[in-house]
Amino acid sequence: MGGWRDTDGRTSAERKQVKSEQDLARFAADARHRPLGLLKGFVGLALVLILVFALIGALR
Repeated sequence: MGGWRDTDGRTSAERKQVKSEQDLARFAADARHRPLGLLKGFVGLALVLILVFALIGALR
């Protein structure tokens, strides 16, 4: 029972664990209710990667 505690009596490790669980739950809810939002992000990332590789290939 070491470490500093906040006003709720939680240590830093406990706060990180709770935040991690909340983030995972929020991500799962977003994926369930707005699946196209996730796909849009992946498509954007893929487009950026394609452009980067095309620029690298063009400069060779």
